[in-house]
Amino acid sequence: MKRVSGVLFTLLFSLFSLGISLFSVAYNTEGYHALQQRFSAEETTGKRQQELDIVNRDIVLYLQTGEISRMTDHFSERECAHMKDVYELFSFSRVACLVGIAGASAFLVARKRETHPQAAYAAWVTQGILFLLLAALVFYAVQSWGEVFTTFHHVFFRNDLWILDAETDLMIQMMPAPFFMAMAKGIALRFVAYSLLGQGLWALAGRDRVSVKKGKPKGENYV
Repeated sequence: MKRVSGVLFTLLFSLFSLGISLFSVAYNTEGYHALQQRFSAEETTGKRQQELDIVNRDIVLYLQTGEISRMTDHFSERECAHMKDVYELFSFSRVACLVGIAGASAFLVARKRETHPQAAYAAWVTQGILFLLLAALVFYAVQSWGEVFTTFHHVFFRNDLWILDAETDLMIQMMPAPFFMAMAKGIALRFVAYSLLGQGLWALAGRDRVSVKKGKPKGENYV
């Protein structure tokens, strides 16, 4: 049971870490601006960056609120329909993120009462496995981004609305493949950082504490 608690904490905190990483990238309009400047979105879209910044703001607000007028002001019917699917995915991600942090917090509270080292070992082993899987996915994505991008959409969407025309659709013009690659990189790096933070919290919660009870020799630890 001690090992199971470490495994479950890591999985739940990783779920939270993935959600927070996604939101910190997807809600960052300054990040959109920087990437569009890097990939010459003004030339591709025929719009000034100030105009694109307004679209970026409305995309973020839509992902947060689901207010469809934020999309219809800028995009075609097909693009708006796809964004409805994206909003549903983000809504699910928010719920999963809350479940992750709630469950991880519960295990942290329990960890304060039980400092068995097997739980810490199991947590680090689980985290290491997740990092290895992430490294494999990153390596594959670098080699075959198109396949990863397509597989992702087949898994998370039940239609082909995500297939847009780069010649006519603004969304794919202002967010080409390199744009999404850069966003995925940002999410992966944040995920690693947040996951390591979680392991730090788990280690701190379960560290041996020096007894301050009268009669205990100085430096004696609870087991």
